[in-house]
Amino acid sequence: MDFQPLQIKEAVNGVIKLQAVDNGGTAVIAEWDVVHEDDQVLVMINGKVAGDLYLVGRDPQFPLELPLSKSVFLDHSGQGKVEFIYSVFLGSDFGNEYRSLPVSYSIELVR
Repeated sequence: MDFQPLQIKEAVNGVIKLQAVDNGGTAVIAEWDVVHEDDQVLVMINGKVAGDLYLVGRDPQFPLELPLSKSVFLDHSGQGKVEFIYSVFLGSDFGNEYRSLPVSYSIELVR
């Protein structure tokens, strides 16, 4: 199964400026091959959980837009490129995890 990289809605040219995520950011996730209403999605930055577990639910609207708090971006700012991925647990089975292709963003403090 193919899971495309997520996109951060507020990023410009691979850079997320903290000023742009002052009220939090948005992970945008494209539809995957076979979607179940009990699939769950988890976003990670550099291997650390970056948001709440999201239940896809019945008749989801793709692309999914998952909120990420500003603190998640603050925790990873100034580290150069950081890797964003998401995991999909098909049918709410945590043993059935599929990971997306990674994407890297720089998170910068704007002065």
